[in-house]
This record gives sequence, structure tokens and C-alpha cells, in this order.
Amino acid sequence: MHGSEKGAVRRASSRAFGVCTSRMKTIVLVLFTLTLCGLSHVADSVEKQWFGSVDGIFTKGEFIDLNTNATERLYIRYGPISDSGVELERTANNVVVWRAHVQPLGVEHSKYRHEVRVRIEDDKVLVTSIGAEQIYEVHSVKTGAIISRKVEDVRR
Repeated sequence: MHGSEKGAVRRASSRAFGVCTSRMKTIVLVLFTLTLCGLSHVADSVEKQWFGSVDGIFTKGEFIDLNTNATERLYIRYGPISDSGVELERTANNVVVWRAHVQPLGVEHSKYRHEVRVRIEDDKVLVTSIGAEQIYEVHSVKTGAIISRKVEDVRR
């Protein structure tokens, strides 16, 4: 190749690379926008939080690590002396993935004891909420969607 041909090839390569860079920037921008829209959609689909704080007396808080390095957790919040229902919140890297609620019974008591047990089995969250009645709910670990609910009288 002669010197002038090499220069023409370099200029053509630069133009092609510039177009490629421009296309890459467009692709990256589109992917970034889709990611933001996706995250925004996820944030919109997370149920509102019922418990603003956990004090250990009126509101209890517990969690289950969903993996060995504790980057994914299932948080459980409820009122141990009220018919509060139960809040389930799954996080990944400290970001809320989903939040779901076991609805309360709607009973009022001056004296009330609310016991909650939660465990993970396969890909399900099993919740037992015992108060005036006993609620069994099953939720999906992946999405938080309710799979089943059963309410029974409490045997005392």
C-alpha cells in the first residue's frame, strides 16, 4: 500500500469507528433508559410500607437470609400486641424487590397477643399468623404473590 492509500484507509476506519461509537452510545442510552423504566416500574409495584419503624415492643422485626452472603433477605414485621397483619419484604443488595402483606383479621382487643411464624420451603414463604384466629398464607419467594390463604379458629 502506498502512503496515500494508508491514509485513506485510516480515515475510512475512523469514520466507521465513529459511526460504531455513535451507534454504541445510542444502544447504551436505550438500554439505560429501559433499565430505568424497568426499575421505576418495579418501584411502582411495591406495596406501601405498613411499619415505619421497629421498636421491639409495639412492632417486631425479624429477617431470614435467603443466601449465604446475606445479600438477599426476607424481612418480617408485625405488631405482637395488635391485630396488625404481617408485612413481608424481600430485598436484594438493600433494594426492595417486593413487599406483600398478610391482611389482619380486623378485630379489636384491649388485650391481644399476635404470634407470627415464617419459614421458607422450596420457593415458597409460609406464614402462620396466630391471633383471634389463625391465618395460614403462602407467598412466592420470587414475586411475593399470594398463592393461598386459609383462616381457622384458634384452638385454646
